[in-house]
Amino acid sequence: MHQSAQPPYRCYIDTDKQAYYPGDKVTCNAELTFDRKFNCDEIIAVFTGEARAYWVDKQVSEKSLCRHKMFYQKKSLFEQKKTIWQADLIEIGKKKESSLADIVRFASPNTIRPGNLLPGEKKQQEFRGFEAGKHMLPVEFEIPEDGIHSSLEVDEELASIRYQIEILCLVDGRIAKKFHQLLHVFAHKDLSEDMDKLGRSASSQKSLHSKIGRLEAVLTLPKTGFTPGEPLNAHVSVHNMTSNSVKFASVSIVKKITAIANQPSYEFKEREDETAGSILPFPKIQRGERKEWIAQIHVPALTPNLCMEDLIHVNYDANISVGYERGKRKSAVLNIRIPITIGTVAIESSGADTLPVKAFEKIPLSSEDSSGAKMQLRQRVTLLNLAQSSTLPSAPPTYEEVMGRSPAYPSLDDSPLGYSER
Repeated sequence: MHQSAQPPYRCYIDTDKQAYYPGDKVTCNAELTFDRKFNCDEIIAVFTGEARAYWVDKQVSEKSLCRHKMFYQKKSLFEQKKTIWQADLIEIGKKKESSLADIVRFASPNTIRPGNLLPGEKKQQEFRGFEAGKHMLPVEFEIPEDGIHSSLEVDEELASIRYQIEILCLVDGRIAKKFHQLLHVFAHKDLSEDMDKLGRSASSQKSLHSKIGRLEAVLTLPKTGFTPGEPLNAHVSVHNMTSNSVKFASVSIVKKITAIANQPSYEFKEREDETAGSILPFPKIQRGERKEWIAQIHVPALTPNLCMEDLIHVNYDANISVGYERGKRKSAVLNIRIPITIGTVAIESSGADTLPVKAFEKIPLSSEDSSGAKMQLRQRVTLLNLAQSSTLPSAPPTYEEVMGRSPAYPSLDDSPLGYSER
């Protein structure tokens, strides 16, 4: 069996965490594996953060050939450098004084002149670098607290926010080898700073009139602010007043990305990615029937909402698609969307006495009516009006806890229960 040969020089950067937050200290080890001697006189570690918008459009012309036009924009968030290894140097003593005979001998054009060092100069070893084997080099950086956005990757183009550590191996100032390792960084987004997104439900209704009748659907969310791992608890109501049976109704989350480029001209491009959604809990919704249910879907480990002005925007919608063909999302005839916000920190409890201090700061307090302010806060909390199964979690999951989960929950509506045609 043929196996691809490994490169003779390899590097693995072992980090102490799977995900980091602004202000965290990154402690890692660069494990260098060399199958043979590696010539090197200095190794530099570079920690960078960069946001980029990039895509290529195909320009169609009247000729048979087409031209590809590239749009891009880059923004450097930060850059840190440090030397983590350097070859040893040998000190050279004072230079010996040359005699008159040496001067005459060196003046001859046929004389071989060995390289002489000036007093105080340093000479490097004949072999500079590493012997074959494994070598560990510790690396340590600190993530800045300001100006940091959550990591983002959209395939190989359109938009990205990357944080990476590069290991540069230098020989006489030139880069001989380069290795890199991406890091996952998530900026805190505290949903308790916006009580309206947590304390108010949202509902949207839409109907479709056609030759076969009228189809109505209602999507209701108990709140519009979520953290990864929370149930969406979307209440769905579908009223089928058509001559066909509804065989597809799925609730999902739509990620909307907008990338803005300024080179060679100002352009923007949008893209939507949809997670796998919930299944229809009934074999079908026959004509004249009205069905209601709670969609069983959890929020996956998605990048929190972010906005980098004139560069990258990421927003989310809760979406329901309704159609007559089973398992065919693209054939849906009715779609309803409600904007939602995804953060990293939620309110710790639904009780007014256990709400964070930030929630109380939103209501002006006075020494005369502090109890009245608390009562007003309790009234705002009751606006949540959540079902028993949709109460806020006491300890929202962290990104480390949901990192291993799939970004989309596979729940295709292709294995229906048995039913009879009508």
